[in-house]
Amino acid sequence: MTTTVSHAVEPVGLIGVTPPDDSSLRRKARERAIALGLPTAKTEGWKYTNLKSLGRDDLAVPGVSSPDPAILEGWRFPDVPLLVVVNGRYQASLSDAIPSGVTVGSSAENAALIERLDELDPFQDEKNPLAAWNAALHPDALFIDVASGADAGTLQVLFINTGGASSSRGFTLPRLTLTLGESSHATVIETYVSEGTAGTVTLASTRAYCASNAELHHIRIQSEGEGADHYGIVRASLARDSRLRQFAMTAGALTSRYDSTAVLQGEGADCEMNGLYVLDGEQRADHQTLIDHAWPHCNSRQTFKGVLDGRSRGIYEGRIIVRPDAQKTNAAQSNDNLVLSDTAIANSTPQLEIYADDVKCRHGSTIGRLDEDSIFYIRSRGISEERAREILTRGFASEVVDLIASSAIRERIESILTERAGQ
Repeated sequence: MTTTVSHAVEPVGLIGVTPPDDSSLRRKARERAIALGLPTAKTEGWKYTNLKSLGRDDLAVPGVSSPDPAILEGWRFPDVPLLVVVNGRYQASLSDAIPSGVTVGSSAENAALIERLDELDPFQDEKNPLAAWNAALHPDALFIDVASGADAGTLQVLFINTGGASSSRGFTLPRLTLTLGESSHATVIETYVSEGTAGTVTLASTRAYCASNAELHHIRIQSEGEGADHYGIVRASLARDSRLRQFAMTAGALTSRYDSTAVLQGEGADCEMNGLYVLDGEQRADHQTLIDHAWPHCNSRQTFKGVLDGRSRGIYEGRIIVRPDAQKTNAAQSNDNLVLSDTAIANSTPQLEIYADDVKCRHGSTIGRLDEDSIFYIRSRGISEERAREILTRGFASEVVDLIASSAIRERIESILTERAGQ
């Protein structure tokens, strides 16, 4: 039986949030968001996402509060500068010093700079209303710029939702802009967490711009609490000969949606967009990816894997567009799902739209269970069934986890996999 979202949602909660200021950019974004309306199950790409949390009238953007120190230390990667954002606002006092060649700022400190960046945003007219609502309501925007020719190493941005008061649901709107100058390099880890088990809502937006020959490794980990709803939007623009290596891990939140688009708009651009979702209980996670080949001689690869247990549901809809002028495109896309229970559901829809005739494109998807013969073989070596299932599940996920260059990040992802897979 197929279950879909059947009711339209009025953006009551969003309309009730007061913007931090009355700038023309915010007014324009709000007007656009209202005109677009919230998608329903009949809207293309929104069949399985329930937006009812955005229609609640008790959404409240919490002020800055001191986060749990255990969260700060627990999510810190060794020897990696940490930038902290609490309830959507950058906290310089909790953040580490940054390396040379990198500039960090926030709209709270320099609103004019952020507005100029927003005005240049090639994605501001997109049709996702959640992106417009973030642009209209975010309380602060974090900006990371890597100078041309600089190697920024690895940076981590930790986004914390501390929740709302007892009578309200904590609603945060983090916003991050990454700009990489010509021939620069950076690895940026985004981590989203929430405090406690009370209901929270996060509507996050990230935009990345890679100049010619720049290389960005972008890691995104969503590990919010079991009462959380999370909507994440990532947009990336790649100039000539630039490279994007992207990995998204979805393990937290009751309901989540990850929406990532990369536009290859210069010859030689190369994009790798990977992800892993590990779901249990009543969790539902929707992954929407799009790689848009707008120029010739560009390459892209997408590999997403899902591990589903309990009554969870994992959705993957990936799309590759090859424009008429994008000859010599080489693109591949795959989505594989491992279903561990009789009540978990996986939906997979890889799509190709090809308007050029000299290209190499392929896609595929699988949905399956653990191989019982393999479990029997491992158990015959004196290993318990539970341990045998763990070995096979980790082996299934390792193909995509091993694509991450950093061993420290791989180890953290693997620990989340072990914890959240309930093994």
